[in-house]
Amino acid sequence: MLHFAYRLPIAEVQRHARNCALSLARQAGQGQSLFTSLIRRLMDGELDAPLQALGTLLAADSANLEPVLGRAVAAMVSHRDIAVAESATLLSHRWGLAVSLDATPLPLFYLLEFSDLPESDQAFTDERTGAMRVESPLGWTRMLRSTARHIAKAADIEEMTVRRRAAMFIQDWGGLEAFGPSGVKELEAQLRVLDMQITYMKPHAYIAIAALRHVAGELRLAGKLESRDSPMLLEKLGYPLPPRPLMLPRVRPEWIRRPLIDRSAGWSEREQKWIDEVDGDVAPFLAHCDGQVVAEVSRFHIHKARLSEHRFYRFRAPWAETDSEDFDDCYAKLPIAVWLGQYVPLDNDLAPTLVRRVVCSVDMGFDTAANPFALCPNWVEGLRWRAHDETPSVFFDASGTVVAELHWWRDAGPVGIDADSLWGEGCYLVVTPAGLEQLTAACGKESLAVNVFASRHIEQPSNCGQTLLRTAKGGYSV
Repeated sequence: MLHFAYRLPIAEVQRHARNCALSLARQAGQGQSLFTSLIRRLMDGELDAPLQALGTLLAADSANLEPVLGRAVAAMVSHRDIAVAESATLLSHRWGLAVSLDATPLPLFYLLEFSDLPESDQAFTDERTGAMRVESPLGWTRMLRSTARHIAKAADIEEMTVRRRAAMFIQDWGGLEAFGPSGVKELEAQLRVLDMQITYMKPHAYIAIAALRHVAGELRLAGKLESRDSPMLLEKLGYPLPPRPLMLPRVRPEWIRRPLIDRSAGWSEREQKWIDEVDGDVAPFLAHCDGQVVAEVSRFHIHKARLSEHRFYRFRAPWAETDSEDFDDCYAKLPIAVWLGQYVPLDNDLAPTLVRRVVCSVDMGFDTAANPFALCPNWVEGLRWRAHDETPSVFFDASGTVVAELHWWRDAGPVGIDADSLWGEGCYLVVTPAGLEQLTAACGKESLAVNVFASRHIEQPSNCGQTLLRTAKGGYSV
């Protein structure tokens, strides 16, 4: 059952399966035996199953498993999937294993010259799922052209060579029958049997990135890729290494209130009353015993099957730009950072917002909030702060005093589209009095000016045609 959950292409299910596996790994005896059996089965699996196994081992305290799994992990250093191979290399180094790469010459395919092919016609793509109806060698990677171009540039070959080779892999794995519209229908039928009408990973999307990982893996084994290119290349392929430290969500703190619907109000007044309460959403948070919340993103969804969808969004940060009437626009104005084994800012400036939104090329994975942010690395370096070795969400100054902590919370979770639900998630940054003193001194100001944006949005079925939206903005000093 646990293996089945791992292989089901639903991020929520995979997250729970991984967390269950990590719990087993911490249990001596039967628990670790079941964990080892699961990992072996995944390692022997197809497509991204070995990658799931290695990702779980990298997330776990797994050094005690080296005598049992060390040989199997070391053998994967020469895997054709670059993400599997690099993960195995990293894990081998952590376990103290001496490993070497088995160099393999490139297939003759890479010596061939091809005439240019036209891009796939959008008219031959299924509008609902995005899958190709008529197979095109370039259609598989049409949405991943920038990734293919990055591989080609790193290996000094043509982009079309990368994309054609990726299509060959997909053909070998089943092609359009397995990953086209029929593959989507088969997966949806399976989910209906399980009574799961929930967001899933589309077969044509995940198989395309897997194929590009295999192309990059061939080039790596042939010595066509430089080690300095690996961090950015792995990020472009959706698997940066080392992976982000495991950070499990906490329970929603009580002071982040659910935006509940007032059932005592009349039926015709409820929705307008709920919308109007947005003005109270921008109030400052009270100071806590461990510090002050200076940055936050929160979101709630209240889903009434076939009736309405209520959505709540809130964003706050020092000197944040909140001139837009759209939450996504406000969030998008945060400075950017990307994970390349560590958070790397895309400029050398001290982010005035203290935090940077985290971006990625493919997928953030299931161990982060939907709208994640990180403490600006330039601030961390400039203030001589450092992250705790075992709990990287906690930051210390040079004297060892706690100065800041990042939190991620979840309140329930998404369910099937035919079920009523209320769920939310978010993240926030707490700065301690010591940290706040250092920040304000570095800014040359007496306090931080925190700006807040909140919105409440109600959508009803299209036959009703009613949409309600209201926003609020505020600001205060800490």
